[in-house]
Amino acid sequence: MKTKRKNIFKSLLALTLALIMVLGVAPISELAGVDFASLFAPKAEAATYGIYTYEVDEDATITITGCNKSANGAITIPSKIDGKPVTRIGDGAFEDCTGLTSITLGNSVTSIGEMAFLCCTGLTSITILDSVTSIGACAFADCTGLTSITIPNSVTSIEDAAFDGCASLKDVYYTGSKDEWKAISIGEYNGCLLNATIHYNWTGEHVCTNKKLVTVPAQCEVNGMSYYICTECGKQIGEATIIPATGHSWGEWHVTKDATATTEGSRERECAACGKKETEIIPILAQIRAVRLI
Repeated sequence: MKTKRKNIFKSLLALTLALIMVLGVAPISELAGVDFASLFAPKAEAATYGIYTYEVDEDATITITGCNKSANGAITIPSKIDGKPVTRIGDGAFEDCTGLTSITLGNSVTSIGEMAFLCCTGLTSITILDSVTSIGACAFADCTGLTSITIPNSVTSIEDAAFDGCASLKDVYYTGSKDEWKAISIGEYNGCLLNATIHYNWTGEHVCTNKKLVTVPAQCEVNGMSYYICTECGKQIGEATIIPATGHSWGEWHVTKDATATTEGSRERECAACGKKETEIIPILAQIRAVRLI
């Protein structure tokens, strides 16, 4: 009750002051086109839904205006609240929510406001569904932990500095074609976005189309292998082919200790490929004579 009275008082006061100002500087004939009803309509009152603060707009849609700063982990912003579609993430709505790690926007959101996720330093990934058409200035600026984002081909504009300071951003998964990406109006100071790897025609499941051959050479005693990996995600494609061990490339024997009539000697040889050494006993001379006599 107190809140309603306070709003009524504010509206009446604003109306009085505005009329004084308008009537004082404009002729009566010029006031015919003024829409006083909309000019002094009371502003939507903020409400809460879980961790979110929101407002119901005049068209019965919802704008998320804030988030509990203690929120953490992965969240999915709802598509509806009390049966009304959530269509906008308001300016600064999630600013400094550093505990959030992953965000998925509801499929009814059409616009992301300025500084909406500014300085969400714990954020590593964002998924924007295909209802969004615009991303506001500084929307994800200084999200220093952000490594990947999914952007739908419904987006037509990305404002200045929307991804400024996102130095860790490596992968942008775009649902449209390369030509569609080029058609997006991208403002200044978005180097972090443009320098990331753009994965075109993203469908939600990566298809490995670009590959390169990796070969692990065989060693003397260890098998090698060869296989293909995707140049985009690093995943192995198909089965590996085994390369058999090569075997040692032994050099000549060298005596390291001469045998005598009473003591054994020794000799060794070394593999030219891996450097492994093999040692062999040389029998005592008396034993060698005995073998020869037999």
